[in-house]
Parts: sequence; structure tokens; C-alpha cells
Amino acid sequence: MEWLQLLYVGVGSFFGFLSAIGTEALFVKYREKIDIKKAKMNLIDELLHIYSLISGNEESKKIIHYCTPIWDAVISTGSILIMLKEDEKLYDELLIIYSHLSTHQRLETDSQRDWTSIATLRTNIVSKIKKDFPQELKEFQEKKGDSE
Repeated sequence: MEWLQLLYVGVGSFFGFLSAIGTEALFVKYREKIDIKKAKMNLIDELLHIYSLISGNEESKKIIHYCTPIWDAVISTGSILIMLKEDEKLYDELLIIYSHLSTHQRLETDSQRDWTSIATLRTNIVSKIKKDFPQELKEFQEKKGDSE
């Protein structure tokens, strides 16, 4: 009879441990989805803010200063890889836009500025944001118009 009780305790412990691992996996997956959703919203907000700075100044020969702290955080923490797994299209769009922004910042800080290249990049950035995030851009502009 004692071996039956040991078997009962062993099987119960196994299933208890298995359920704890399963619960943790579900919690981690749920938390990842929430974090990715927040990161997407914050990245799009950051892009829309940069859009508002660049839009209308594509041909201007003035330096436009902006920072990308959300993008830097997403890259440094590795969250961008989770985003790649969740939404490959958005990942590709963000990667293209932020690579343009990085090149733009580098060209503007260069001592021998090539304003033609800078204007082309600014135009590409503005048109890419308009094309990839039209609904978000419309909402951003409405919200911006309400606050003014």
C-alpha cells in the first residue's frame, strides 16, 4: 500500500509542477503581447512626432533635431525581435523608416552637408510614414489640431 501512496504523490507532484510551468508560459506570452502592443503604439507615436517636424521642411536647409528614444530602447532590449515574430510587415516598415532616419541624422551632422541627399531622404521619410501609417497619421493630425 505504501508504494501506491508514493506513486500518487509522485504523479500529483508531476502534474502540479507541469501546471505551474504552463501557467508561467501563458503569463509570459500574455505579457509579451502587451509589451509589443505598447511598443508598437509608442514607436508609431514617435514616428508621427518626427513626421510633424520634417513635414513641410523637406527642401529646407535647416537642421532638424529629433531623438528616437523609443526605437533605441526597443533595439537595445531586443524587443524588436519579438516584434519580428509577431508582425513581420510592421517590423519591415519600421526598419526601413528608422534606417532612413539614422542616415538622415548622420548626413545632417556631417560637416559637408549634401542638402540634395538630405532633402531626398526627408521626402522619402515623409512619404513612407504617410503610406505605411495613414490611419494613425490622420488621428495624430486631428488630435494635434484639437490641441491648438
